[in-house]
Amino acid sequence: MTPDNAIWWLRLKAKQKQKKGAPIFQGGTLPVTDITAEPIGKGKYLAEFDKQNPRQEYKETNEYIRRFQPEKVVQKQAWRDVERNRLRDNYAESYMIRDKDLKMQQEYEKNKQNLPWWQKRVEGVNTTPQQKEQFLNQQARNRLDWSNKPLEHKAGFIASETAWALLPELFFLKGTRQGFQAAKNMSNAVSDIPTSSIINKVDDVVKPIASKVDDVGKGLTQAPKPAWQMEELPGLHLKSTMEGQAISKIVEPKTGLVNVEQALAIIGKESGGADKVALIKQGLGNNIPKKMDFNEFRKTVQDQLIPLEQQFSTHRSSYGISNLGYKDNIIVDPKRLKDWQKTLSFWLENQTLILSNKGKFGRGSSAHGNPEETLGHIHFLRDAETPDVLTVTQIQSDAFQGTHRIMPKTQQEALEKVNKLKEEWVEIKSMFGDGKESSNAVLANYEKHLQLDEASAKNFTQKQLLDKNHQERYLQELVDYAGKRGDVNKVRVPTSETAAKVQGYSVNYTELKKVSGYGDETINEIVKLKEKGLSTDEAFNLMIKKYEGKYTKTDFDRFKDFYKMDLKPSYSSEHQTILKKYKDNPKLIKKLFGEEPKVVTDSKGNTWYEFDIPKKFKEGKGEIKAFGLIPPAIGIGTAIQSQQNKKN
Repeated sequence: MTPDNAIWWLRLKAKQKQKKGAPIFQGGTLPVTDITAEPIGKGKYLAEFDKQNPRQEYKETNEYIRRFQPEKVVQKQAWRDVERNRLRDNYAESYMIRDKDLKMQQEYEKNKQNLPWWQKRVEGVNTTPQQKEQFLNQQARNRLDWSNKPLEHKAGFIASETAWALLPELFFLKGTRQGFQAAKNMSNAVSDIPTSSIINKVDDVVKPIASKVDDVGKGLTQAPKPAWQMEELPGLHLKSTMEGQAISKIVEPKTGLVNVEQALAIIGKESGGADKVALIKQGLGNNIPKKMDFNEFRKTVQDQLIPLEQQFSTHRSSYGISNLGYKDNIIVDPKRLKDWQKTLSFWLENQTLILSNKGKFGRGSSAHGNPEETLGHIHFLRDAETPDVLTVTQIQSDAFQGTHRIMPKTQQEALEKVNKLKEEWVEIKSMFGDGKESSNAVLANYEKHLQLDEASAKNFTQKQLLDKNHQERYLQELVDYAGKRGDVNKVRVPTSETAAKVQGYSVNYTELKKVSGYGDETINEIVKLKEKGLSTDEAFNLMIKKYEGKYTKTDFDRFKDFYKMDLKPSYSSEHQTILKKYKDNPKLIKKLFGEEPKVVTDSKGNTWYEFDIPKKFKEGKGEIKAFGLIPPAIGIGTAIQSQQNKKN
């Protein structure tokens, strides 16, 4: 009889026994008398599963889906709950099968002396004591070590033991030595093949058991693939590639992939987008992928952006600080800081941060004695009053403003300047020759300027982008530097009034004199009283006491009308243009760092905008927006487009 015929015969006999009320099988190591019965105590294992694997709420990482497609979030949560309930049931049912297995095995051991003679021979009851002990020990290990076996092996274990349970009912093998050997062969064969193959070969009675245990093993033992996460990437970024900005909204949550064409389209919508897209395409190369990991895309963009290098100087750092009440050229020893707490007119540190990139951005401005590649400089200090605060006294960008401005209007103009220098250099070299002292100095100077102008022309687009964004960029560079220092927690930048003190701008009272008829000194005194917040009566009484004069009701009415006016000092139109950028600092700080700065007044009467250094910058993980707006000028993107039009 073939194995298939034997299993068919086994099914038939099982149905006959069920009609008579007899158990389906007798004996064997895996009794399956009533496999379809509802397990007893299932709630115990369900509770055990819940304790080990608590239900978790699904958290959607895609901001767009979370805000505009909430139904998808609900669907994903429902799917997770269905999948968890399936694993939960499989887990409980597999352990219930084990419990029934052990219970019926105990009953079998208890009554096995009543087994028929052929079954005793299969189980080794009538063998020698040594053989019997060895056989029973092996059977005990197979049964009692169940809980120590990994779940992925249990399906194979159940099927293997079930093979022994089937053998006693195969009448053509009963009581024979070939039957015992066949049982061993069948058990070994079933143990060596995959669970899926076992299920296909074993009787239908075994299929539910093996499949459920197999599912539990797969669901609970295989480590889930870690979800994609955006890597922290401190340093320069475009606005769209920064954390939480436009491109991060189109990233596939599971894979982290981003559609490159769609990402470039988003960048193209930024101001100056054509030039920015052209820069990125240079980094991506000729074969631009359709999709790529967003982390890799951000790194590619960052590699194309030119950083600003930092230098430090002290020769001009004290400019204007004496107007703020500081004494020059005295440094307080930090070890004696407590002894100097009352001497607040001394500073602990006074430096200038110089920003440039000689090799990439080339020429800057050498005004104020700075290096020729200087694009901007920042004066800052720390004092004994607030040692954990970096106080900025001045932010300047001579290369991009005023009489020291060095930026050509177009890239073509920058290239023409380079060509002109090359022609002059060749002409001088031909006139004087090499190796002569009279020409060496001149040629060296031309070569130095040529290198600066070549670098400036080569990266004209990025330099022009920086030109229109330098105020934002310099403030971010300063906060990045302050955060990495580790010894400061706050930054102060001057209000327009404090900046005017540093620059030494004189107050213009011309308009106030015309309205009131008071002189400069009187107006100055009244302005100071109003800044202190005194009422009209209090201010008037102080003025009378100071000047010891008699007054009439007319004098009081005149003073009262003047005191109600806007008495803020005014400056010349040229100075107001310079001071305007300091007035705009609160909006800029809020935009860049998400914090509204507060106005503080130090012990010397100077006012400042103060804000905390963001946590990410203190951890060295701050992101800096490289560029802002771009003017209508010829850059890389427009130049390439122009060349293509000429070809057509």
